[in-house]
Amino acid sequence: MRARTRPHGFTLIEILIVLAAISILAGALTPLVVHQMVRARLDDTSERMVRLLDGMVGQPRDDRFGYVGDMGGLPGTLEDLVTPGSQATFAQTGYGFGLGWNGPYVTETGPGGDITRDGWGTAFDYTSAQAQVRSAGPDRVLGNGDDLVYPAVPPPTTGLLIVTVLGIPNGISAAVPLTSAEASVSVSVSDTGTLDTAALAGSGPFYTSSPIHAGVHAVVVQGIGSYAGASSTEVVEVSPGNTALTVTLVQP
Repeated sequence: MRARTRPHGFTLIEILIVLAAISILAGALTPLVVHQMVRARLDDTSERMVRLLDGMVGQPRDDRFGYVGDMGGLPGTLEDLVTPGSQATFAQTGYGFGLGWNGPYVTETGPGGDITRDGWGTAFDYTSAQAQVRSAGPDRVLGNGDDLVYPAVPPPTTGLLIVTVLGIPNGISAAVPLTSAEASVSVSVSDTGTLDTAALAGSGPFYTSSPIHAGVHAVVVQGIGSYAGASSTEVVEVSPGNTALTVTLVQP
């Protein structure tokens, strides 16, 4: 009598058991996978926002002033950080530093990447009124609880310059403060990438009547009256807050 052999393949019950196990595993792993994907996009978005801010304002403590230092203000759009468009071309001034678009101030995230969009492909929300970027977050809708904002408090991008002018009279070694009757002071700044010069206010010390952009500036001091013919040009870095400079003229 021939022994009965089991047919090849799986029975319907075995297949159902395997499918049920796969379904259980998939159900258990799906939330973890989704969480990891959201976490990766959050991290990617945060990293892009940090890079965008650095491109705008640089790190003044490290003598980097980003777009603001070159162009004299925040970019009109985030695309201005990446492509020059019709913006003023970078060029050296007669004072030994350059002004104009010197980007890109931030690089794209990779082939086909767009640094002006978040990890979900939504354009960042930004206005040139302040150095701050907002992402609509996972739901791609601005103005609710899952928005990402960086930085939480927009950093200042301007500062005041205060210049004290001292004079050394003929035959006297000690310097004395000079007034607006004996000296005039002007500062050269970037105005959308081109050099612009404005007189400082005050009768001594002298100061900018309104804040000027953070970055490198030229300060020119000209003697008047008994100090006519004396002059000094200084290059100074202005950071957010108050920047003080002392210049000395020698009476001719």
